[in-house]
Amino acid sequence: MNAEHGGPGAGVLDENGVHAVAARPSAGYGGQEKYATLWEKAAVLLHGIATTQNFSDGNKRTAWLAMKTFLGINGQELRDLPTITSEAMVLLVASDKTKFESGKVAEWLEENRLRASDRVDFAVLGQSIEGVAEQPNKSFYRLPVQVMAVPSLPFGGALYALVRINWYSIDAGRDITVRMRFKHDSGGVMLTDRVLGSITGHVERHWDKPWFPNGIQSWNEYLALGVMTSAEAQTVVQLMIDDEVAWEESLTVALRPSAPDVIPNMYD
Repeated sequence: MNAEHGGPGAGVLDENGVHAVAARPSAGYGGQEKYATLWEKAAVLLHGIATTQNFSDGNKRTAWLAMKTFLGINGQELRDLPTITSEAMVLLVASDKTKFESGKVAEWLEENRLRASDRVDFAVLGQSIEGVAEQPNKSFYRLPVQVMAVPSLPFGGALYALVRINWYSIDAGRDITVRMRFKHDSGGVMLTDRVLGSITGHVERHWDKPWFPNGIQSWNEYLALGVMTSAEAQTVVQLMIDDEVAWEESLTVALRPSAPDVIPNMYD
């Protein structure tokens, strides 16, 4: 990294120093790790390289790249940040040689991580419409849906989500599960353990198809979620990517008895 990005004349000045800072994330004693979280480990690696002169040039650039590589090896990635933002963070870390607090830098890194929500291009809830322009092999849905008007209670039916998910290089080659769930059962009136909307698949990179975002095939999914309630209810529908909330929308189930399509003539 230093040879490629360190600048003219860059090279190792202190090989032992390089090994020492590379070992900082795994520091500990008696079977206990000094830095408990991945983000703290990344923070001390960044600090260790940025505050030393183990390379003849490009120590700060190397520190940032090494930290990002460390996160990538461990399945995490930072969001695309403006160059000035990353440069400011490295300079701040490098200037804090005696009062460095790994927790604060770790918090900043974690807050700027690539999140499940960053992968959602769009998501919308829909409800099936029966008997509208019936055609073979075709279904019709009302979009978007935040309120399900039901004619009677208890009620059992289905809600649908249409989603597009764009993946990043960190996801390529992984098997990932996308599913829907209810955040809560609205005080016990909703049955929330019969979730139908779930899919597990392999994220594939396609170098020969440049129109895919980030060179990786997007997922365009149609997910169903069973809705069963004994009373009017309010809850939140969540889209999960693995175990992280990627998107959510409020949902109200309201009792609205059916009304005639034509107002009756009261004077006949």
